Amino acid sequence: MPAAVHLPLRRVGLALFAATLALVLLDQLLYHVGPGGSYGELIYNYVDVTREANVPTFWNAGLLILVAAAAVLVAYLSPGRAIGWWVAAALAFLMRLD
Repeated sequence: MPAAVHLPLRRVGLALFAATLALVLLDQLLYHVGPGGSYGELIYNYVDVTREANVPTFWNAGLLILVAAAAVLVAYLSPGRAIGWWVAAALAFLMRLD
């Protein structure tokens, strides 16, 4: 992979990793500290990973869509071995439905 492409991809990957880690740490902090008041409870409800409708759930669904899009791009760019990448894209897209 050319160096001009490698560096931006690494930065994007690190930014996505940092955002995911921040969500996990925020959830754990609020769980162990115990938010006070109604405002704290409201924030905790948005980051509580044991619930379905919250920020981490939507974030992970977005990451799975990015994985599916990347697999589609690789399948398009490598026609000889495309079937495996199409399957990976379909599975990532279907996983986000959960």
